[in-house]
Amino acid sequence: MKSKTYIKSLILTIAILASIPVFSQHQNGWEVFEKTEFKKTFVKEYGMFVTWPGFTPEVLAWEGKEIMLVGYIIPTADAPGFTGVILSKFPYAMCFFCGEAGAESVAELRLKEEAPDFDIDRPYVFKGTLMLNDEDFDQLNFILTDVVLMDM
Repeated sequence: MKSKTYIKSLILTIAILASIPVFSQHQNGWEVFEKTEFKKTFVKEYGMFVTWPGFTPEVLAWEGKEIMLVGYIIPTADAPGFTGVILSKFPYAMCFFCGEAGAESVAELRLKEEAPDFDIDRPYVFKGTLMLNDEDFDQLNFILTDVVLMDM
């Protein structure tokens, strides 16, 4: 009889724990970004079409909240005036800028501290506050502020 009570208690505990989101404060950002609806928009000042976001309510709900991203650093030495770090869900050879991935697979990181020297072939884990951009064509759509490097 005691074993049945123990099993019921164990099942109840597991059910309660399973109902709590694992990433309640630290959602996997790539999963959030994938819910964005993109369309081609003509930008007069550039004279070309660009992929531009239509943030769904599910994505908008994460703005201002802390998320985590695991990804690869994209070199920005050829981008004069850019001071952030660009992170890609995919390695450099497969990233958005090489034409292999979508706009939902890159994010701009604004680090709290000075950026260390990164290895572009190694994944890193970052945590920061999500800011969405659907107004400034000179910035990425997904920006993390107050970013902290979680591992090195």
